[in-house]
Amino acid sequence: MYTRQFKRSILFITAFASFCTPFMGAAINLALPAIGKDLDANAIQLNWVVSIYLLTTAVFMLPFGRLGDIMGRKKVFMYGLVMFTLTTSAITFSKSIGYFLFFRSLQGLSSAMIFGNSMAIITSVFPPGERGKAMGINITAVYAGLSSGPFLGGLLTEYFGWRSIFIVLIPIGATAAFLTFHKIRVEWAEANSEKRIKFPLLYINLLRSNRVFSYSNLAAMIHYSATSAIGFFLSLYLQYLKGLDARTAGFILMTQPVMMTIFSIPAGKLSDRINPGYIASLGIGMTAIGIFALTFIQQSTSLFYIISILAFNGFGYALFSTPNSNAIMSSVEKRHLGVASGMLGTMRMVGQTMSLGIAMLLIALFIGKEKISPDTYPALLKTIRTGLLIFAIICIPAVFASLARNKKLNSIINYDK
Repeated sequence: MYTRQFKRSILFITAFASFCTPFMGAAINLALPAIGKDLDANAIQLNWVVSIYLLTTAVFMLPFGRLGDIMGRKKVFMYGLVMFTLTTSAITFSKSIGYFLFFRSLQGLSSAMIFGNSMAIITSVFPPGERGKAMGINITAVYAGLSSGPFLGGLLTEYFGWRSIFIVLIPIGATAAFLTFHKIRVEWAEANSEKRIKFPLLYINLLRSNRVFSYSNLAAMIHYSATSAIGFFLSLYLQYLKGLDARTAGFILMTQPVMMTIFSIPAGKLSDRINPGYIASLGIGMTAIGIFALTFIQQSTSLFYIISILAFNGFGYALFSTPNSNAIMSSVEKRHLGVASGMLGTMRMVGQTMSLGIAMLLIALFIGKEKISPDTYPALLKTIRTGLLIFAIICIPAVFASLARNKKLNSIINYDK
């Protein structure tokens, strides 16, 4: 058993680290027009600003999660924070879109090291009865980054330029690395004796033999595929079609992550007491309804309508994310926690990459390499509405994937692995 003070330190450090990436991602959505103007990037290149980071993280999340099981989760987590700080610093010196994208890919590599082990560290420290609440706190930090990212990103971009978004993250990443080194004196490497096992076979075995693990990860991937590009689309919609400045658009986009922040901890606590699959399934269903409602937007649509839908979506997202994470992490043995954490992160990143891939494909089909201007606004609106309709349809199989694992979850939710 770990002391209460140690548990608080773990929560603080992992939450501190978990804040950085979503803050940056949400802030960059508002800075895309400014980045495009400064680095002379077209619409497809601007999509790569987001996508290359997600793609790199998705590719390396599983290997770094397994590496944490073998070599130590604290070690890989801390090295990831150091690398994140260095690559973030390098991006501030970008003079071309190529240079920017290169270091964005390395930044994705560092995030794979962080998020491939953060949930595993939390699960290693907190028993099942406390795990949902702890995950809720960590995910709240993620959503706090998402909440503050649009507003602060718009504010920073408008008054200090897009580079300031990365500058403010440098001391945050450095502080998190320092605290990890000095405050976490314990290492977790339960799979140290399994160094010669080929980890792809381990992943395949878990997916084939563990119903809860496989269906929960499938639900996560589909859910993120359906939701991740919504912020990207709405950022373009609000700034181009509605004519709002980055600060105002960011303030509006805060609505969804604020709701996610408010309800993540209650959803986590609830998932400690009842089957988290039921809560997650409800969350996915609400998300599908909210996305479908957004498909009706026009250039004249009221901001109140958009804000209301974003609030509804945020509540549904909170009901899904923490309970589903609790289900995944509670379904495996301790020696495979890094694998589970890596898989959870990979499904998130794969889903986000697929989501933005759909957005990129639609932009290429309807707009091409043309820069966004009043002449292309009708094509942009068609792109956004088509994308949102596709995302609403994608949510449907996620509901069934979530429901498919619920009976099995009843037998493991209170079982201490």
